[in-house]
Amino acid sequence: VAYIEPNSSDPSGGGNPWIVRIDALWEDEPRGRSGGRDFMMTITWYYRPEDKHYFLEPVPDIHPRELVSSTHIQDQTILCIIGKAYVFSLELYTQHNLQTNPHAYFTRLLFNYPDLFPIPPDDLPP
Repeated sequence: VAYIEPNSSDPSGGGNPWIVRIDALWEDEPRGRSGGRDFMMTITWYYRPEDKHYFLEPVPDIHPRELVSSTHIQDQTILCIIGKAYVFSLELYTQHNLQTNPHAYFTRLLFNYPDLFPIPPDDLPP
């Protein structure tokens, strides 16, 4: 899991880094005469409590350290990575007393992208 640079045009103000799960790393096809390649990653997005404006359904009250998992997958350059973050289940987060780690988060909800409707925790995929 990584922090990536926020976009300054982001409706949430672009202040906090975005948090993503890195699913794959790969090298892009050669470009132009120079044959330069970009190192890329396939990511899955997490959403913060302040990202409620993205969802079509109301989001239940969530903790400031809670992230909402999503099915939003995208390709990005690895150059936007700015740090490492950690995302745990609520059980592991509390069991290991991770509340004091500023880079530790937990997740309980999954939102289906592009619909962005909540999926009840009992229906989450394994």
